[in-house]
Amino acid sequence: MRTELTVNEFLYATFKIAYECDGFILLQRRPRIECRDGFSVSCQADKGTYCEPRKNLVNEYAKVELGFPSEADDLISSYAYGGENPTDTVYGYVPVEIVDALISKHGGFERSLWLRTKRMYRKRKYGM
Repeated sequence: MRTELTVNEFLYATFKIAYECDGFILLQRRPRIECRDGFSVSCQADKGTYCEPRKNLVNEYAKVELGFPSEADDLISSYAYGGENPTDTVYGYVPVEIVDALISKHGGFERSLWLRTKRMYRKRKYGM
């Protein structure tokens, strides 16, 4: 039985509308991914970010946007959008397999984030 979350499960569970009016939707930013070794990174995927598909709530994203990691990492360096400081930039269209490998490399999701996200995922996906 698989116990670790995938980045797609994290994105699905943490999708939240902050404001909606006359067809306009403003999404709440998802929380940073925090890993067990202290590494953290912003991970976003929606209509207004560098992801595929460029849509709001979908079950499976192929590529996502990362941003402002707590430290540089070779797994994502080739996706950086410039800048001299790898912790102060955005990483666009990063394949989810790379993001899952990045999270795994840093020990997986931090335990309390893992538990909260797993509960949110089950509630949204299965009504549990």
